[in-house]
Amino acid sequence: MPTKAEFMSERIEQRFHSDFNELLAHFSAAAVFQGIRSFLQLNYTAEELLMAPVTPGGAYRKLLALSLLTLINREAITPLTDFNELAEKDLVELRRETGIGVELIPAPAPPAPTAEELLAAEVRSDWKKLSSDQLRKKKANSRAYSNMLEKLANDGTLESSVTSLQIAGS
Repeated sequence: MPTKAEFMSERIEQRFHSDFNELLAHFSAAAVFQGIRSFLQLNYTAEELLMAPVTPGGAYRKLLALSLLTLINREAITPLTDFNELAEKDLVELRRETGIGVELIPAPAPPAPTAEELLAAEVRSDWKKLSSDQLRKKKANSRAYSNMLEKLANDGTLESSVTSLQIAGS
């Protein structure tokens, strides 16, 4: 009959594997198992390892996460293939969980501009490039364009196309 620590460690390992299954799928299972086992034996005493599964606060999971990430960072285990998007996502989550290498997490892509932002950019560009007649035509053809032109003009955010003042004869 398994002890409480053995039962808990098995459950924690199953959950850990489930949480990072896409990342783990890119490595040899034997290499990951042996690497984590070796890391834990080299860095922790037998008593620490026996107590970790029943220690509150997820100590055993932290040991597993730290072990796996250290092995990956030090290239002690090498992936069988390039990481796919889901494996990269798992790696980011592993970095966040351990706090190791968080500076390596790529910044999220800026959100795509909204329709309103795109229209405002178009109006600003047209204001600089088009003649008054062309602006009037666009304004007459689109209520949204007309409203945006009016809004930007009232806000004072349209740049003047006049760049210098020339006095006749100078």
